[in-house]
Amino acid sequence: MRLPLTCLTALLVFAPAHAETTEPVTAELVYTLEQLATEPGAQEVLDMIQQEARQTCRLPLPGKLTSTVVDPACTQEIVETAVTQIDAPFLTLAYQKATGQSADMGMN
Repeated sequence: MRLPLTCLTALLVFAPAHAETTEPVTAELVYTLEQLATEPGAQEVLDMIQQEARQTCRLPLPGKLTSTVVDPACTQEIVETAVTQIDAPFLTLAYQKATGQSADMGMN
């Protein structure tokens, strides 16, 4: 069974030259319950989440037509939101290992 997950982060901050604007961001991921049932599978899902977050949080550099930068705060927020929404033990563990969090930190 493939499950889609649509993550809505609170806000993505764009920093144009003179004004600050916020826009909601969504990302859709497809994963299986079988992936979440194993450590390697959960790591694959986490990698997918991180890749999608980096793509979603890619911002154009002011004054540069082809240059972009990834907003790390946006990326972190999307990943944390997705891991929290999915709420799978192996995924949470993979996230904690990736971020250096201990088991009693971070995830609610």
